[in-house]
Amino acid sequence: MTNKQKGQFRISQIIPFIYFIIFGSFSGTVCNLILSLSHEDSFIISIISMLVGIIPVFIFIYIHSKFKDKNIFEIIEYLFGKIIGKTINFILILFSCAYLCIFFFNLISFVSSEYLYKTPNIFILILFLIPTLILISKDLKVILRSGTIIFIFSFLLFLISISSLIFENDVTNILPMFKHFSFDGSLDFISYLVLPLFFLTCIPKNDYENNKTFNKTFIISYFTIMIFLSIFIFCIISIFGIDLALLYKYPEFQVLRKVKIGSFLSRVESALAIGIILNNFMLNVFTCYFIKTGFKYTFNIKKDFINKYVLNGIIVIVIVIFLSITMLNDIFENKFLIYIYPKTCLIVLLLLPILIIIFSLFKKK
Repeated sequence: MTNKQKGQFRISQIIPFIYFIIFGSFSGTVCNLILSLSHEDSFIISIISMLVGIIPVFIFIYIHSKFKDKNIFEIIEYLFGKIIGKTINFILILFSCAYLCIFFFNLISFVSSEYLYKTPNIFILILFLIPTLILISKDLKVILRSGTIIFIFSFLLFLISISSLIFENDVTNILPMFKHFSFDGSLDFISYLVLPLFFLTCIPKNDYENNKTFNKTFIISYFTIMIFLSIFIFCIISIFGIDLALLYKYPEFQVLRKVKIGSFLSRVESALAIGIILNNFMLNVFTCYFIKTGFKYTFNIKKDFINKYVLNGIIVIVIVIFLSITMLNDIFENKFLIYIYPKTCLIVLLLLPILIIIFSLFKKK
């Protein structure tokens, strides 16, 4: 697979998925959680987290550069051996499935509450499952091209929103500063938004053409997108004030009500919020691809029929069962995201890459 795809993808195609992972992870429940944890200091926390978050980003880039011709599942099996490597890969797949279900539930909950509040959740799930399965049944080239097109549309909607909101803010609403500041809040912020960039390691560096600019493109894209996110958080707090922002389940949607295009067009939040849906959707699509890649290399699946249809069926079953049994209410979701998810992310998405680097330093050539 790697040899066939070597040099087939443009470096620029990685930018949309950095955007989708960061903004898709932020939208919905996580936005409300970040505001509730850090209050007025959420804006400051986002800037500090952007700077500290470059450390795991450098770790991911190092792994990409050290093993240019391997994806993360091949790397793990190469370093840890078949038995331990496959065990670690399976744990990574399970974590990715849980991550996928969390943000699929997040997407369904958002669409249900803001758009289709009279529609059963199962129909909304089917509505998004169908295009997701169609995309992940294609090869990576189709997913990346689709992501690029969707990114242009989504980012355009974001620019329209932010260019209007920036003039609606009241700076006094972000005061007092450093009252709720804590490094735990920054750590959670990194866990929610930065560490999932680890999923990009499922694409070997050699699969990109002109991959000498890979590191530079990744770092510049990361900082640019995080700056835009910090500005958006600043707009939410400065426009609403933290008390009002916390009353909303989706403050990132409600703040779009303040957007006015010229002096004649208002109440465009439903149209602009399509960008939020697209970000979540593409995040879930790429997570599905990561899971499929894990299954393929961990269990040595070579038949196209199994890769395209059986694995898709497994993903559907996992999502439906997990959402039906576990995500029955928002209380469980909030407790999981506050107390369990950040620690799990640190173990799986940060400790594991660090171990990979340590083992790679002692691995004989």
